[in-house]
Amino acid sequence: MIVIGALATEATADPWRILVGLGALAVASLPFMFLGIAIGYSMPSKAAIAVVQVAMFGLAFAGGLFLPPFLFADWLNALSRFLPSRQAREFVIWAVQGGGLESWVWMGILLWTAGSLALALVLFRRDEGRRYL
Repeated sequence: MIVIGALATEATADPWRILVGLGALAVASLPFMFLGIAIGYSMPSKAAIAVVQVAMFGLAFAGGLFLPPFLFADWLNALSRFLPSRQAREFVIWAVQGGGLESWVWMGILLWTAGSLALALVLFRRDEGRRYL
């Protein structure tokens, strides 16, 4: 995406900002990784694949990854601020472009990461007793 953005658009960023953006992307992806793990441990693998695809697609759309949030209806814009995808979007944009980072972004990333990690660990422990005994 970075190469396509650099070659096909007029977007510009300093090289160090791109590195910071890649780091922010790694941090912002943690809730999604833990949610995927939690879904995988909560149901059979065939069902988990479908549920993860639908859940991640819904999060991507509602979080502003397909359309910029300023095009959203007011209710969807307000709702999307509570989703990890919107928070990840805002965090990575902040890392690459600079400026101010609103508290709901970093607090949301921390809460979603901690909550999804806790859920994944609980479901892992539950599954460990079932599958591997």
